[in-house]
Amino acid sequence: MQNYKKRALLILYYWPPEGGVGVRRWLKFSKHLVELGWEVTVFTAKKQSYLNEDKHLEKDIHPNIKTIKCPIWEPYIYYNRLSSNTSAVNTTKIKTIISGMISWIRANIFIPDARMFWIFPSIKYLNRELKHNPVDIIISSSTPHSSHIIGMYVAKKNNIPWISDFRDPWTQYYFLQNLPNSKLTLNIHRRLEKSVLRDSSLVITVSDFLRNDFLNRGAKNAEVILNGFDEEDFNISDLTFNTKFTLIHAGSLEFERNPSVLWEIIASISSELPHFKEDLRINLIGKIDDKIIQQMNDLGLSENLFFSSHKPHEEIIPALYKSHILLLPIPKSIGSDRGIMPGKMYEYLRVGGTILAIGPTDGDAAKLISDTKAGKLFDFNDLQGIKTFLIEKYHLYKENKFERNQMSPLISSISRKEIANKLSNLMSKLVNQNE
Repeated sequence: MQNYKKRALLILYYWPPEGGVGVRRWLKFSKHLVELGWEVTVFTAKKQSYLNEDKHLEKDIHPNIKTIKCPIWEPYIYYNRLSSNTSAVNTTKIKTIISGMISWIRANIFIPDARMFWIFPSIKYLNRELKHNPVDIIISSSTPHSSHIIGMYVAKKNNIPWISDFRDPWTQYYFLQNLPNSKLTLNIHRRLEKSVLRDSSLVITVSDFLRNDFLNRGAKNAEVILNGFDEEDFNISDLTFNTKFTLIHAGSLEFERNPSVLWEIIASISSELPHFKEDLRINLIGKIDDKIIQQMNDLGLSENLFFSSHKPHEEIIPALYKSHILLLPIPKSIGSDRGIMPGKMYEYLRVGGTILAIGPTDGDAAKLISDTKAGKLFDFNDLQGIKTFLIEKYHLYKENKFERNQMSPLISSISRKEIANKLSNLMSKLVNQNE
């Protein structure tokens, strides 16, 4: 038996002061791993700027965690400049050409992603670092998938067990599928994905569907580690609902996630049901695609729409508690959408609000929502089902009968503290096998 603390190295691109779901998964797990006896070192990128800065999250970093930051050159600095210049161009044709060029470069030059320039400096740095400060296990988390390339080479060089964590799919994810990839580019992605899955001591991911898919794609060993929620984030005293019938979505809403059918249904109900429109509030928190805002304006919902590009996480939880309907759109991804489990879903479950999800009805998210009786997931094209659901909930609101769901034992079991025990046991098993 070891007479020292087990040492884990986490390779994470997203880390406070960056905000977002991708940060919170390992920010919370790392804290619980320290409490379970692990010595944790986080290796992350030293950035010039942050897309979703949330300095409030820095207080959640456990004081015993060592953080190492390696500088990164990010082409997004120039991408943003080009995009800004493109928006100033008046000619639609020129805008389209420039936008297409930028997208092609992103897809076919930056492989596996735009953080590729972090890979080789990080490998060099970590190989040198581990000579003086060895660890027992390495964990890399994606996206970006560049973190897995770093983990793969460093683990192999130093003969250390390595866990690759997939918060989302790789080649089966809508983001990659929607880029203008060449056949050569797609083949490179497939080969890289296969290498990562094959060489990982363990692959962990967020759903049963993705676990089985990764096993079919070459993973030797794969387990499900749900995102979960952190109980201490929910110490909220004011649990009253808003006076307005409030629908909320917390998180970025890219065009690919746009539940366009929902906005059309809401516009339809607004024109048919007396007082619905004047009672309605749509609260969108996060980066919202301009096309979504335009669609809602075109449907006459501008006066009902309230959105903010970013809020600290500690302000989002109270906003969830005050909302009647918690929106959960799942993007269409060929071959993987049944396995997508948005991190916000677990906070929705803990809050006890009513979830309205749109996605594959035979997916893992649909099953969890059904098992917890926390709402309902509708097919992408189930207009009538969504409409009936919203009208029923609105009538409950008007009759002052809208109630919060009680936290069931099943929801309690998916707290991050509980899940961290499973994660710690899996890590210990790999370390013991390597001794």
